[in-house]
Amino acid sequence: MTATTVNIIPAKTAEIVQTLQHTATIKEKISEYIVTNTTGAAITFSLNLVNAAGTAGSSNLFISSKVIQPNQTYACPEIIGQTLEVGQFISTIASATGLSMRANAVQYS
Repeated sequence: MTATTVNIIPAKTAEIVQTLQHTATIKEKISEYIVTNTTGAAITFSLNLVNAAGTAGSSNLFISSKVIQPNQTYACPEIIGQTLEVGQFISTIASATGLSMRANAVQYS
């Protein structure tokens, strides 16, 4: 088995509507997920790890309305080490524009 670290979500701004960010096409383990508030006001952030063909909801909510303070970087420890199987996906929502995020995972083949 080969393990390779890859950037699964390149740096981007989190959307203010529930948005699919990444779907696993191979088994992977989340190794890093960083969220940074680049504004002068607090912003909330929520993240779901959703089963294949599922929808984001309370049953798969891993980060719920986490308040990210102005200029704060949050390392999302709730999902580090979580495994995504083929077809499972990450979905997020922010309360306002101004959160930058990126994620890495170890993929296994």
